[in-house]
Amino acid sequence: MTIETLDDLRNALLQNESPNKQNFTNNYYPFWEMSEGQHAVVRFLPDANETNPLGFVLEKRMHNLIINGEKKSVPCMTMYDEECPICKVSKAFYDKGDEDRGKSYWRKRQYLTQAIVVEDPLPPDEQTKENYEGKVCCLALGFQLYNIVKDAIKTGELDTIPYMFNNGVDFIIKKSKQGKYSTYALGSKFMRNNRDLTDEEVALAQRDMIDLSTLLPRKPTVESLQESLTASLNATAATMEDTPTASYEAEDVNVAETAGYQESDDGGEGGDEADAILAEIRNRKTKA
Repeated sequence: MTIETLDDLRNALLQNESPNKQNFTNNYYPFWEMSEGQHAVVRFLPDANETNPLGFVLEKRMHNLIINGEKKSVPCMTMYDEECPICKVSKAFYDKGDEDRGKSYWRKRQYLTQAIVVEDPLPPDEQTKENYEGKVCCLALGFQLYNIVKDAIKTGELDTIPYMFNNGVDFIIKKSKQGKYSTYALGSKFMRNNRDLTDEEVALAQRDMIDLSTLLPRKPTVESLQESLTASLNATAATMEDTPTASYEAEDVNVAETAGYQESDDGGEGGDEADAILAEIRNRKTKA
């Protein structure tokens, strides 16, 4: 799908919310390192991959597993349009009423994009004597910033596609303090005035824009994902009410594939088979 109008972009964002190559780049703009009260200005750029249905942003979904006391991040198979056994196990815990474990196994989202850094409050690098200003960088947007961007597009706040070279809109990332914590929700916003990129910025963008899909992790094999999930569940099983030293194998997780679960964005919804899934896990444990 090619994004040609603001309505196209709004529709793409709405479709992305419906329930249904490896690049080890270090070219991420670390805006989170700015001090509270500071702000950066960026200009989002289109994905070099013109088939991206959202035009300028790509969703990354990962699961955090605790294995041998260490956190390991693994890709969610829904990124590759396949069923994810970790999502199914998360649903099983939610349906059993174990929200803590359900949440711990549920997928985490980031939204990847790229932008020209127009204003950068960060200090220059000690070696290069430069900061990120005037460079094309990747950005990993969390929930707060992505929602600000998405809502501005969906609600009609903008009258143009913000990442277009001509008549686009710069975006302010502001770090503020709210209670004990930092937040981007208070002052981050699109600027009021549209502007064309300068000739220098256009040349920079055309030279340095990338295909955002190259930022996604390589698709894991089913075997490797099951192995990681099994190792994590064995550690989790030690805190369940059955034999604490028992273990079970990866095929225990496959019980979830027959449970008839449907994906939901919040992880709290599922079928009636959660008890059967967890019971099967416990039965395997006691037999080990």
